[in-house]
Amino acid sequence: MTGILLLVTGLSGSGKSTLVSKVLKRIQNLEYLKTYTTRPMRLGEESSHEYIFVSQPEYDQLQAASPQWDHTAYNGFSYGADVKNIYHSLKSGTNIICCVAPDADIVSLVRDTYHAETVIIMIDTPKDVAIARIAQDTQRSARKEEIFGMVVDYTFKPTENLPADIKRFNKLITTITKK
Repeated sequence: MTGILLLVTGLSGSGKSTLVSKVLKRIQNLEYLKTYTTRPMRLGEESSHEYIFVSQPEYDQLQAASPQWDHTAYNGFSYGADVKNIYHSLKSGTNIICCVAPDADIVSLVRDTYHAETVIIMIDTPKDVAIARIAQDTQRSARKEEIFGMVVDYTFKPTENLPADIKRFNKLITTITKK
């Protein structure tokens, strides 16, 4: 059985990373599409389920050694992953989840890069709530984001009750990955 690529999208501050980090601890056979990055760690941040922090020379070596490297530059930093390793994990039946920007072109590019069954989940947090969350985080800056013309498979509406939202999101991911 081939794994599913789950793309979780929504505005910055919508709760994507929080929800995903919680389900990763609860659902077997689910891994994060870990990305190498040259951006500096934020205060109190360590290598996590999302990122492996490397220097630019280390990143360049990894990219050069890969026959197919998924590369993005953002705010002057490099982000990338070895497509072959991710594809192998999917083919071996591992489900892979990742957070992506709410941009139809980016979602399409990720889907096309990994050639996998893809499920898109929109975290539908009101824009004012998402902006307020970012304003409280001194390590991040607000970005102008809009969600245009994106076709999604599931829409998840947080209720602002985090424990209940985690349970609901866990149930959604479990349902999707058991199909």
